[in-house]
Amino acid sequence: MPADEKFYRDQKKLHLVFFYSAIALFGATLWMMGADHFRSWKTHQREFANVKQEKLAADLVKMQVQLDQQKLEDLQLKLKKAQAERAKQQPIVDSLKSEILALELEKTKLNRRAQFKKAEVAELASSYDLVVKKIAEAGQGPRLAKLEEKKEEVSEKLAASRQQFEVVNKLVGAKDLEVKKKQASLSAIESGVVEVQGEVEKLTGDIAKLERVKDATKLSVYDEIRAAPVLDGFASPLQIKQVALEDLPVDFNFKKVTRFDRCQTCHLAIDQAGYTEQAGIKPPYLSHPNLDLFVGANSPHPVEKFGCTICHQGQGTATSFEWASHSPDNEAERERWTKEYGWFFNHFHEYPMFPTRFSQSSCLKCHHDPYQVPEADKLLSGYQTIRTYGCFGCHEINGFMEDGTQFGPHLRLAQWNDSEEEKLKANRKVGPTLAHVTSKLTPEFIAKWVRDPQAFRPSTRMPQYYHQIDMEVPFYNSHGPVTEFDNPHDLPTLAITEVHAITKYLETKSKKVEVPSFDVKGNAEAGKGLFLTKGCVACHSHKEIPEQFAKKPNQFGPDLSEIAAKFTTDEQKKWLVAWIHDPTFYNPETYMPNLQLSPQDSADIAAYLLSVPGTWAKEISVPSLDEQALTDLLLSLEKKGNPEQVVRARIDGMSTDDKLMALGEKTIGRLGCFGCHNIDGFDKAKPIGVALSDWGKKDPHMLAFENVLEYVEEEVHKEGDEHFYSKNDFYQWALGHHQREGFLMQKLREPRSYDFKKIRRWEDRSRMPRFNFTDEQREAVATFVLGLVAEEVNAKYVYNPSPEKMAEVHGRNLLDKYNCSSCHVIEPGEWTFELDQEGGETLASIGKKELAAGYDFPGHSAWSVSKSNPSLEITARGLPYGLESPDDAEDPDNLKVTIQLWEALSVLDQTVPAGVRVRVGSNALDAKGAVVEPPSSGTYAMALVDYFVKDATQDVALRDKSWQKAPPPLIREGEKVQTPWLYRFLRDPVTIRPSVALRMPRFNFRGGDVEALANYFAAADETPYPYIQIPERDSSYLAKMASAHPDYLVDAYKLITHKDLCIKCHPVGGIKPSGKPEELGPALVRAPERLRPDWMIRWISNPKRLVPYTGMPVNFPKDKPQFQDLFKGSSAEQIKAVRDALINYSEVVDRLLTEQRADAGKKTAAAGNGDVQ
Repeated sequence: MPADEKFYRDQKKLHLVFFYSAIALFGATLWMMGADHFRSWKTHQREFANVKQEKLAADLVKMQVQLDQQKLEDLQLKLKKAQAERAKQQPIVDSLKSEILALELEKTKLNRRAQFKKAEVAELASSYDLVVKKIAEAGQGPRLAKLEEKKEEVSEKLAASRQQFEVVNKLVGAKDLEVKKKQASLSAIESGVVEVQGEVEKLTGDIAKLERVKDATKLSVYDEIRAAPVLDGFASPLQIKQVALEDLPVDFNFKKVTRFDRCQTCHLAIDQAGYTEQAGIKPPYLSHPNLDLFVGANSPHPVEKFGCTICHQGQGTATSFEWASHSPDNEAERERWTKEYGWFFNHFHEYPMFPTRFSQSSCLKCHHDPYQVPEADKLLSGYQTIRTYGCFGCHEINGFMEDGTQFGPHLRLAQWNDSEEEKLKANRKVGPTLAHVTSKLTPEFIAKWVRDPQAFRPSTRMPQYYHQIDMEVPFYNSHGPVTEFDNPHDLPTLAITEVHAITKYLETKSKKVEVPSFDVKGNAEAGKGLFLTKGCVACHSHKEIPEQFAKKPNQFGPDLSEIAAKFTTDEQKKWLVAWIHDPTFYNPETYMPNLQLSPQDSADIAAYLLSVPGTWAKEISVPSLDEQALTDLLLSLEKKGNPEQVVRARIDGMSTDDKLMALGEKTIGRLGCFGCHNIDGFDKAKPIGVALSDWGKKDPHMLAFENVLEYVEEEVHKEGDEHFYSKNDFYQWALGHHQREGFLMQKLREPRSYDFKKIRRWEDRSRMPRFNFTDEQREAVATFVLGLVAEEVNAKYVYNPSPEKMAEVHGRNLLDKYNCSSCHVIEPGEWTFELDQEGGETLASIGKKELAAGYDFPGHSAWSVSKSNPSLEITARGLPYGLESPDDAEDPDNLKVTIQLWEALSVLDQTVPAGVRVRVGSNALDAKGAVVEPPSSGTYAMALVDYFVKDATQDVALRDKSWQKAPPPLIREGEKVQTPWLYRFLRDPVTIRPSVALRMPRFNFRGGDVEALANYFAAADETPYPYIQIPERDSSYLAKMASAHPDYLVDAYKLITHKDLCIKCHPVGGIKPSGKPEELGPALVRAPERLRPDWMIRWISNPKRLVPYTGMPVNFPKDKPQFQDLFKGSSAEQIKAVRDALINYSEVVDRLLTEQRADAGKKTAAAGNGDVQ
């Protein structure tokens, strides 16, 4: 076929197509570049550049306002005068500079000559060494003679060169001296100007520095051009900020991949201080809270090392709000995010960001003990709640791998086949033992209690297994009558059957225990006072306790208000007396300590408790047993996997008691009662619930939500705005979107609601009981459980505290575990407020007077502060000393609050030491910016003091005496006592202060608890432990002191035993002071092993600095030496001598006894010789 010039397609049309396509492509490209220019992260970065400039400008204005303008003007005037004076001497300055320049040139030339000569010397020295080496190798002969001549020649040149170098070097030194003299003259002329310029720079340096920062961070014109549309696609100054964390990979189940966090691309000020809402900054340009703890470069968690998503979760690689998987904290926030940012819930990302309420959950990844992070208060509260209520009895939380590596918190019961090491790590069961339950309770009470424990004690920690929503027939009745397959009985009947079975099993298995008997009769009136003052209300509440204790009732132990309804028989009353006297006779694992009460006191307290009429909070009864229901229920349970005829025949041959025992055993095993109680026959039983070690990362698709949302919607419809979900829309949304948070909260609220409209066999229903949690407790528990992810984090990220810090962590845990912090103040309270000018000046004057009158111990918190405070805003750390009457009749509501300082403070640059009382009006404490944080510990001690004081709130002496009766604060206990003594004391408490109204209890410690608790106080006060060196006992030290003062220890002991000094209050060497026993101080015989030497010096010098309420006076005033006839020396020397005598108490007593025996021997010998008249 011949060729032609025709085209397959019309060229004109193709040209048009390509033309329009090119335009479309160009438009699409422009659209793409425009869309890229307006990407949210780029918009944020452009906006932040302006925000930063505005913030820096505002900071500059603030600094300029705060600048002392008068001082600046004075300095500028002074500078002008100095510059004028310098100008007069300008010719001299010019002449000196010219001379210095000429001298520097001459010096440079001489330096060059010196360097050449130095090189010449080095070269000749090398040649000389080479010749010497050749001579040594040459041997005898003509060559040796030539080498000797060469050696002589080189030696002469070397000597001459060295001489020339020394001459030139001296000329250099001379020139250098001339230069320095000229420079000194020039500096003297310019010193006036330089000095004033330095003062001006010091005053305005921060402003100048901030101005430089402002200029440096401003986008230049060049940057703005590069950031323009289209151009910013090539060399934009706006960049994605990314942190790559290879050692903190993201676990995608099938593979771990490097974690990339781009959060700072938008959150640009996250690691910079000052970008707060108070400063007018809005998200996402806010600083991270607590920069000293998180994200900041100097914090323990710098962003470049930890990133963001390891804590917050979310999609770290995303650069837009909607894809980062942010989680709103409530419905209002969700609606705002949806409207402003186009937020949506991404179902495909398994680990969305934690909402604010659960932000503490991730701490558990690296901090395996919540006590390591006391700042995470909600997380710690959740841990404490789980430990207190015994959730781990059913839901084991194993925090260790098989190789012993810890990856999370550890809460589990000891199992029968555990090693001894594992048993020490395990927790005790939280409920009382039921091995001897009939020695304590009647079967009737047990049955009613099992059916509904809250009917007797609404605040009980015992959960409800029955009387839950699933006991109501309509709960399951939407599909017709509940027939339970082949079980025709209604649910309440089956529940009552189980109650009878549990009661029968416990009654039959209960073993007799020998109850101690005391031949005493209780006095209820005396018992009431003892109940308040012997420490009972430190753990227990009661409806009749006075208001001082009722302000903050303690709930460590059960409420004892209605106990008379529980103990009705003589045997039960006998048991109660024995329990109060020593609880371990009944339960060796109990947390209740031995209060070291006399039998009479125990009987009196029991009599008081039983004298208060007790009633059940609501009427409840246990219907009689339905024999047919018992048979049918047992048959239903037994026939699984067994022929029904065989099972039925066996059951028909059983007595009612045998049936009850069989059903009781199955029910206790099914419900997991043994998780909290020791029950005979269940020693080897395993926890019944799912383990929670990794529940926080459980796939939501594996959670059985069933019909729970329908149930919740019906409940909300019934109760309206008062329903939990109406007030907490976050959880309703989380439940509706099948999120872990929603599932967990509803499980804690109504565990049986997941059976809603589900027809199941009795034994297949949900077994989880309903705990008596508050909404706050449930959220705290959820915070803890969501943090249980069982992820083995790289070891370098896991918090690995020093032994001292670990001792603090363990100690804080034990203080809560044994409720020590109820009786004892562990840390002082803290009040931050502003005084008026008169109040500040008065307080400063008192502080100055106090410090001038006494001894000073710089660096100690009772005498000094780390930083002086020039303002009137103060932070007072101490104990509240009650309310007083208002001073101003026109403002009767402005009550004066007294704070007893336990630590020094600073006001108007004056230190105010501990021991001073600060009075402040309640108006100042209510003012904006004020912080009021009373002591979180020692609630019982403070209530007991208020109880002793009663209405005499202004009687300081009475309050001091009342504190002497109360459990002592343990502030600075570590710097006070020796750790080995504290260890022995905790194991076997003895009476130290007769004035205290109650004895230190004997606690039922486990394993290394005593050692850990003793170590805690020393570690918290940063003092050596467990053992300390006491050089004052060394023979060399005593010899040195004796050389300066013969009979050093004996004379010091005379001070101790003087009638106006130590023995006036303290028993010493068998000498007992006169007065009431409760007014005496501790016996000094224990001082050598109990007290630390440095603390004794401070204590004797000024006791009220360390313990403000003490009655001990200053016996050795600073500038008034006394008792020179007993021990000659200054007051400080006498204090030191008394300390040394107490430390060497046994040696002093031994020496005195030896001397007494020697004197007695001499007298006896003299009497035998007739020398005694």
